[in-house]
Amino acid sequence: ASVFGKGSGASVTVPDGSSTPATGIGAQVTLSRPGSWLLTAAVALNIVSDNGQIFTLTLAVGSTVQSSHTAQWSQAADGQVMLHQTWQIAAQGGENCRLLIVKDGGAGTSSVNPINSTLSALWQGPKK
Repeated sequence: ASVFGKGSGASVTVPDGSSTPATGIGAQVTLSRPGSWLLTAAVALNIVSDNGQIFTLTLAVGSTVQSSHTAQWSQAADGQVMLHQTWQIAAQGGENCRLLIVKDGGAGTSSVNPINSTLSALWQGPKK
């Protein structure tokens, strides 16, 4: 089994993590059965006036943030980048998984384009 989520709606401004928690970017999936799942994210990040800031992409499974595996990016100039990350999750079935993003500082207006951001999940089989 596999599930696929594509973001929708307007661009999502990346919050400054020193004062605001990570925000959802609109890409999410629900794990339809118990077992081991491989989740893969591709996130379209547009960096504007946040040069040198660290952007951190995480996965939330239900209310639990998977902070042990993240994707991070920093660059010295404005531009666009695709962030990619993969997680392996042991699920009970029915968990909602969503992507979160935050930057470590800066006063820029960097954002995520949810229409070009995806989250997919591939069931690998029963938990062992």
